[in-house]
Amino acid sequence: MNAPERSDAIVLPENVRKVTYTVDSIVRDAGEFRLEREDHTMGNLLRLELLRNENQVLFAGYIHAHPLDNHISLKVRCTPSTNPVDCMSKACNDLQATLEELQQRWAAAVEQHQGRQDQGHF
Repeated sequence: MNAPERSDAIVLPENVRKVTYTVDSIVRDAGEFRLEREDHTMGNLLRLELLRNENQVLFAGYIHAHPLDNHISLKVRCTPSTNPVDCMSKACNDLQATLEELQQRWAAAVEQHQGRQDQGHF
């Protein structure tokens, strides 16, 4: 068959790094992150989280060139007082904290809903 294996979209091959960073040779304080085995979901989450740091991040955008390409390229430009690697690290930490809070709220809501069902409320 002509279609790629479904696992190719998620399984990272040996000797391939999940994230690579390249300094932009033209624009100062900018660079490009290549995230292997990721798609629009991760690209958009990281882009939005980077842009929340408006005091340090001037630009953040990503491209997923083709549906059969299993990577995204995320470009980041920062103010001269910081660098893209630090901004990306902060965005990842902030995103992780947000997702942990969401998970806790979800678990609490499910527990509350199950308690109401046990009492006969729907």
